[in-house]
Amino acid sequence: VTEYWPENGLSNASKGEIEMLNAADLVIIGRSTSGNDFKAPNKAFWNAIKAPLIHVHPYSVRNTKNNWFNTAVGVHYDDGPDTIWAAVQVTSDPIFSGVTLVGDSMDYSVKPHDVMLHPDSIETNGTILATWGDIVLMARFDPWVEFYPGSADMPSGYRTYFGFGNDHVNNIPNFFPLTEDARTVYLAEIERLLWLKAAPLSDEAHLASLTSDLGALDPVFDPATTAYALVIPKDSTSVLLTAMAKDPNATIDGDGSIVAPGTATITVTADDGSTMEYVVTITLEDNTSDEAHLASLTSDLGALDPVFDPATTAYALVIPKDSTSVLLTAMAKDPNATIDGDGSIAAPGTATITVTAEDGSTMEYVVTITLEDNTSIAPNPVSDISLYYNSRDDLIHLKNSAEVERVEIYSITGQQLYSLRTHNQESLQISANKLQRGVFIVRMQLSDDRSHSFKFIK
Repeated sequence: VTEYWPENGLSNASKGEIEMLNAADLVIIGRSTSGNDFKAPNKAFWNAIKAPLIHVHPYSVRNTKNNWFNTAVGVHYDDGPDTIWAAVQVTSDPIFSGVTLVGDSMDYSVKPHDVMLHPDSIETNGTILATWGDIVLMARFDPWVEFYPGSADMPSGYRTYFGFGNDHVNNIPNFFPLTEDARTVYLAEIERLLWLKAAPLSDEAHLASLTSDLGALDPVFDPATTAYALVIPKDSTSVLLTAMAKDPNATIDGDGSIVAPGTATITVTADDGSTMEYVVTITLEDNTSDEAHLASLTSDLGALDPVFDPATTAYALVIPKDSTSVLLTAMAKDPNATIDGDGSIAAPGTATITVTAEDGSTMEYVVTITLEDNTSIAPNPVSDISLYYNSRDDLIHLKNSAEVERVEIYSITGQQLYSLRTHNQESLQISANKLQRGVFIVRMQLSDDRSHSFKFIK
């Protein structure tokens, strides 16, 4: 018999210490241990021990510690009862053959007691051997089976829970309070486990988790899915993949720092030599934009018609009649796009402004540039009415307009901008200060139901 206890927790034990435990015929965890020694990260190392193991500490098998049972409740019975009577659930089990049961019960332990509350409503994948009301006193667990549904923890060897003991009443430890019959059963269970010895080697080669310090795996990690894509920032040269095996006795090769772009093949080798490969294809982000719209287009003379809109690609621009050039300034929506064709443009003429997106996509904006013509169209052959626009006073002048009953002004797209009813006025002046620069239509309704339209440029 070797007495052993890891001073700094089993997670910090040496390889030699772990090998000693795995090679043991039987490991018994006594009542004198501290429950905190069995919570994470030590929990996984205790559950990974391959040798058969008996755990007698009621507080250490709860879901906050070794996670054998889905309960966090432990109860002290310091004042009794004097003796706990165990209700044997499997009376045919050979370990009870050396005692005489009273009905289906046997005396179990003397006070004071520590127990773990585990009502029948709580599921378990173990075999419950004996209870006291809602308290489990004895249970067994097979290797490579979750302790209870959803626990995510499983033993790597045969396990028996044989709970008893109390360590805090009047500072007097009561570490082995089993009755004579209970000791007989306890020794019979030890004999059974010694005969079983180590469990068969596990073939569990799945990963429990796979994470990356950059990007996100696609699809989301699932232990049964073995192929993944990973897109990481385009200036990355490596990525850190971290893999964890379902079985703590399995080994992992191929994770860690991976050169990018590239492929990582992560191999999990089970305890029995079975293997499973997970492949991660790593690529760099392609943030190349196809945005080829302009954000703005302005002129130092005149005004675009229609008003600039990124989705509109054809414009008219009328500039003063003595101009020989105009400065068009374009700005792209995407700062990585390039622009060609703006700047100083000869007038009259046509400017074709080409926007080339980062991915090579292009978009063209065409501006047709004409010079102002401030003269009216020729007088109507039927009427002497004339119209002209004077840019100096920003007025539209009508002459010989006595026959005119209504004057309406429309944009080149047909939107009515102005309406005025008149009567017997030989001349008329209309302010154009509310009109933007562009081409307009003036429609005049005459008294004899005729109408005349004139075009003018502001």
